[in-house]
Amino acid sequence: FAQTWNVSVFESLFTYRVDKNESWQYYSHPNHIPVFADKIVATETQISICGKDAECIYDLSQTNSTTFALATMQFSQTNAQEVKLINNFPPKITGSNTFKVTVGQVSIYNFTIEDMDDNITVGVVGGIPY
Repeated sequence: FAQTWNVSVFESLFTYRVDKNESWQYYSHPNHIPVFADKIVATETQISICGKDAECIYDLSQTNSTTFALATMQFSQTNAQEVKLINNFPPKITGSNTFKVTVGQVSIYNFTIEDMDDNITVGVVGGIPY
């Protein structure tokens, strides 16, 4: 399937640095068979470096570069934190819409607050009118 994406030397839109011995032929590998992540069995060394981070393990298995793999893991962790922040909607507050109070008597109002990350602070702002 991927071979249908391969372009010839005449169709390529890339330019190559002759002073670095780069060419279309240098980068063209028509017999390359990609390794898919679900086919990788992590080694003890990869697990000791990457833990359970699948992207890190994949990159380490393919590049043998700890620096590159750890950079991938850091990016994945940063991305996960950003997704969590983006998805952190205002808390959901539920309770009755009506209050029945009597001046001089204690009143109790029960409500529920739900927050995705369980980071909730509740306070009363301002005074209670008499």
